[in-house]
Order: sequence, then C-alpha cells, then structure tokens
Amino acid sequence: MDSEWISLNQFIERCDWKLLFSLNAHRLEDVEPSSPVFGRWDLRDAALLMRFSERHNLTSRLMWQLGEACADDWPGPGPSPYALALEYEALRDLVAFYPAPLVGPGVSTVRKPGLSYLERFVKGRGRFVDVVSLRHVLHEASNVTVKDLVELATMERFDSQLQALQALVETAAPRITRIWLTSLATTDGLVEGVSGTFASMLSWTEAFGMAAKRGVAAVLHASMLGTTAESMIVAKNEAGDDAKPMVTYWAMLLFAKHLGQKVLNFDGPRLKDPATRIYVHCARNFPGGLAFYGVRLADTEARLKKAGSRKLWERQLRWVLTPASGIGGSGVNLNGRSLSWSGSGEINPPDPAPEELEYTIISLPAWSMGLFVFPDVKAKACYNGTNS
Repeated sequence: MDSEWISLNQFIERCDWKLLFSLNAHRLEDVEPSSPVFGRWDLRDAALLMRFSERHNLTSRLMWQLGEACADDWPGPGPSPYALALEYEALRDLVAFYPAPLVGPGVSTVRKPGLSYLERFVKGRGRFVDVVSLRHVLHEASNVTVKDLVELATMERFDSQLQALQALVETAAPRITRIWLTSLATTDGLVEGVSGTFASMLSWTEAFGMAAKRGVAAVLHASMLGTTAESMIVAKNEAGDDAKPMVTYWAMLLFAKHLGQKVLNFDGPRLKDPATRIYVHCARNFPGGLAFYGVRLADTEARLKKAGSRKLWERQLRWVLTPASGIGGSGVNLNGRSLSWSGSGEINPPDPAPEELEYTIISLPAWSMGLFVFPDVKAKACYNGTNS
C-alpha cells in the first residue's frame, strides 16, 4: 500500500492535479449493538496515512473528504447530518496537524432532500469545511430515455436547484466560498441505449455550463476511465479489444484545454430561443480572449450575431461536435469529420484541432455542441490572471 500511495501521488504531481481523497466516514469505534446512535469515527487509519504523506512530502496536493452523505435515504440508514458533522469535526482536528483543504459532506443530490441534509450539516459543526461538496444525477429514473436527456424542463429545474443551493450556503455558512459538484452524472448508473450517447453529452454539457454560471467552482465527472456503474466516459468497442473515449470525454477535453476559470454573464434572453444554451468564460490560452460554448437542442441551426462593432472579433477558433448517427448513437464528428481514438496505436488521444475562421457569427448546427474562441477581443475582465 505504501508504494501504491506514493505512485499515485507522484502521478498527480506529474499531471499538475489535486487529489481529493475520501476517507471512510463510517468506520466507527465500537458501540453497544443496542445503541440507537452512531459511535465516533475511528480516525487512526487516517492519521497514519496523513503522517506517512507528510514524511514523504506528499501533502501539497492532497485534500480530504469523509466518504459521501446518502441524503436520499435520510432519515434512515447512515449517520444523521449532526453525527456526520461530529465526524468532520474530528477530521478537522486531525487536519490541523497536517494542513490541507477539508471538503464535504459529499451530499448525494442537489434536490430538496440533499439541501435539507446539507442545511442541517452546515448549521451544526459542519460549517468549518473549506469546500461544500455535493453529487448529482440529472435523471434518476431507471426507465429514462434519450428524449428525456434533452428535455428543457429538466435543465430549467436543475438551474432552480443550483440557485437554491447557492442561497442556502450564502445564508447558512457565509464563510464557505466554494461549492463543488464532485460527481455530475446524466443517469443513475448504466442505462442501456442511453448512457454514453450523444444526447448524454448534450445533457452533461448544459448542466456543466449552468453550474459554472451559478457559481459552482468545480464540476467533476464520476470517472475518466472504465465503464463503471456511474460513468460511461470510456467503453469497449464492438470487437472488445480496445477502449475508446465516448462523446462526453471529447467535450470535457475541449473544456479543460480552452476554458478559463472566470465565468462571464451572457444576456441569455437575447437569444429568444430556449433550445440554444450558451455560456461564456475567459479563454484559457489567450489573455483577453473569450470562449463561448453551448448546445443546440433542436432540429434547426442557430446563429448568433454580435451587435455593434465587430472589430477584434474577426478571428474565430471553432470546435463543433455533431452526432455521426443521431443523438441516440455514440459516434461523433468534429467540424464535420469523424472523431475517434481506439487506444491501440497511440498512447495519448488526439488533441482536437479547431477550424480557424475569419467570421464573427457563432453557428450551432441542429443537435450539436460547440466551442468558439475569439482570441483577439481584448476583454478587460480576462486580463487579471483568472483565465488559466
């Protein structure tokens, strides 16, 4: 285990990542079997891990979380918000000796049960976490269909839930300034014929943009590799020989490479079409540049024209993902050409190249996801160092 932990942290270092490690919140000290309350968290293993990490200089990229709170079943099995807050208090006391950000409680939904659980947690002793973390599944029903994934009503409901979350944290725990979605999934586990489709990518992209707009500082997918119960980023091809990235992977790759951290306001009502969802960030690689991205959820093309002067807007880098065989399929085209990678010949997947245009109009084809970078616009808000 020692060598594996060192190797994992060395990998994180090489990738310039952070590691959020979930400790076991429910390994509790022995209590009487008849006791109606949970015992206190047994922190001995966590203390050994932190001490080992400090001894081997592995602490600079570590963050800690205590498992995940199953709010859907509360009140019921598992610790109450107050009991979990007590466990976090024990972790906070331990982290004081090995300084690192404390993330939690990993509430299992942004819906009303999750917010009720979170409110009781942060109003109690959980208010000292550095980052509030939640997970969310956009479509929980086991009989969800491809059509359901692109329903506008679900997207609007998610927006309302995010606003309620933000208001709760600002009121109940104003000291906490960061909210993370440590897992955002379109379906609850693998749904045959639905998970991993182009429609799933459209749904996830819209939710990602909405979360960023509403102040969520980080949005993570459940998994980057493998076909887990929660994620379908990578799947086996028909021959069963190699792994190939699925559609959501390509969207995430483009966002990671080209979106800056700073989110800007965009006058959505001017679109006059709820089926066109657009968000704006500072461009990651061009100081002063802007990155527009979004989805088109209709059978027709949408075109957005800039009002007023178009000076400095003539240069455009464009990545447009469209379905190769309908939104219920898993094939994807980039700027009209097939985009794929099997992993058999190349170690690393390709870096999707943009189409370079002298064009000021944003054009989103029917049922598509687009990223549009305008490198030369000299936006003042994107010169302050927060675009990387």
